[in-house]
Amino acid sequence: MFGLSKKELAILKKLSTPEKIQDFLDRLPINHEKNGDTCLSPRQVLREKKAHCIEGVMLVATALWLHGEESCQFQSDGGSAV
Repeated sequence: MFGLSKKELAILKKLSTPEKIQDFLDRLPINHEKNGDTCLSPRQVLREKKAHCIEGVMLVATALWLHGEESCQFQSDGGSAV
């Protein structure tokens, strides 16, 4: 489904509440980008088991989307979220 493996989809489907999502993120090590800048996709975050801020946001948006939540928008220039 949506290019995700069964294992990836199963992980995201378990993230069915904001609390479960936050707990999952809290357990992920920070991606310190030791080999240069990264922007890991949600799929790569699940594979590499690490994320920095925007990578975590994209993972959260994907999990929420799979559970029928509306998409979210944000600005990366310091403006307020829409």
